[in-house]
Amino acid sequence: MTDGIQVLQDVVVFGVAVEGEAVVVDLYGSPANVCGTVRFDLPDLERHTAVDLLDHWSQADTALTLIAHGSAVALQNDHAVFAAQIAASDQ
Repeated sequence: MTDGIQVLQDVVVFGVAVEGEAVVVDLYGSPANVCGTVRFDLPDLERHTAVDLLDHWSQADTALTLIAHGSAVALQNDHAVFAAQIAASDQ
């Protein structure tokens, strides 16, 4: 942890549910063997897009990076980010 920022790599989405305006994401994995739930409060359009992406990651068993700082949490597909950067640099 650096400056209150937590980074967990290789977490996987186990389940995704919509509860009102929230998207509830069950996660597990990482070298720390974590298991937990993250809640994202999102407006309608963002919520539907997020659920589609999270469902895709869940079905594909995509290894993600969870970044947390205070009450702010993000999930990121590092492999896709790096692949896009490499592809852009090849052009």
